[in-house]
This record gives sequence, C-alpha cells and structure tokens, in this order.
Amino acid sequence: MQSTTTTFSALLQEWKQGDTEAGDELVRLVYEHLHLLASSYLRRESLPPSIQTTELIHETWLRLFGNETPDFESRAHFFVIAARQMRRLLIDRVRGAHASRRIPKNAFLPMSKAKNLAIPADAQLLLLDEALQQLETRMPRAGQVVELRYFAGLSEEETARILNISVTTVKRDWAFAKLWLFDWLAKKES
Repeated sequence: MQSTTTTFSALLQEWKQGDTEAGDELVRLVYEHLHLLASSYLRRESLPPSIQTTELIHETWLRLFGNETPDFESRAHFFVIAARQMRRLLIDRVRGAHASRRIPKNAFLPMSKAKNLAIPADAQLLLLDEALQQLETRMPRAGQVVELRYFAGLSEEETARILNISVTTVKRDWAFAKLWLFDWLAKKES
C-alpha cells in the first residue's frame, strides 16, 4: 500500500490533469486532518462565534482550490498552506469585527483612563499575527512550526512529520520562535 504522502501527491497530480474522482478522493484523504486543524484554531482563540468548524474548512478549501488549479509541492506544503489560510480567514473575521465597532472620531477618552484598559483578546490575536508575519520573513521554518504547534495545536511529532524534519529540530525552532515572539511583543507593548 502506498504511503499517505505518495497517495496525496498522486491524487493531486491526477486531479490537476482533470480526474474529478481523484479530486473527490483527495478531499476524503485530507478532510479529517483539516477538521482537526479547524477545531484546534477555534478552540484556541476567542473569535467571533459566527464561524463553525465546517464553515472554516469549506472557506479554507475555497481559498486553496477555488479559482485555480493548486500547485502544492507536497502533502506537508499543503497542510502548512491550509493552516496559514485558516489563520488568515480568522484574522480577516477579527478585522471585520473591529471595523464594525470603530469609535466615532468625536468620541474621546482621557489618557489617564486609557492606560488602564485591557487589550481585547481579538486585538492580541492581531498583534500576534503581525509578530508571526515578521518571524516568517526572517525564519520561515520557525514560523511554520509556530503555525502548526500554536495555531493548529499539533504535537511536536505531528509537526515534524508534516514539515519533514526531526522532532529535535521542531523543539529547537519552537523554543527559538517563542523567545523571538515574546521579545517582539514586549518591544511593541513598551
């Protein structure tokens, strides 16, 4: 029996060549893992309650395969991109929610009161997203580890398998990324 990676690559190639049955089989092959990713994202974040796991999966699928034939290098590449698209969808929802709650320009808050206000969880998510984008430009693999470990909630072993690296490398990248993100966020808050 073929490995999942080989099966994924073969089905993707067949689907690109127009085999709709291969596309259906590809969906069956990755759907459960996409469901785990989506569930993990929604459990971790305080997001607008209007999105459900299935809706997040479907919107992600449309972003990945909606208008053009996908060009993934491997199964690992697919899941990294899928996790990133899920995060982007959720960030877009948070930004949309912020846009609808903007304070009118004539509303003022004295600075003495403003410094005691807590940052809402969705604003923290936006700040973390900005930090992660900065990390990804400097250390792409460390950014992928954060994407899969923190946002997707995968274990070190699952992350290593998807990225095709050792568990030791995942641990090292994870430790580095946490320190880098903490430092970046601390500088932003000061």
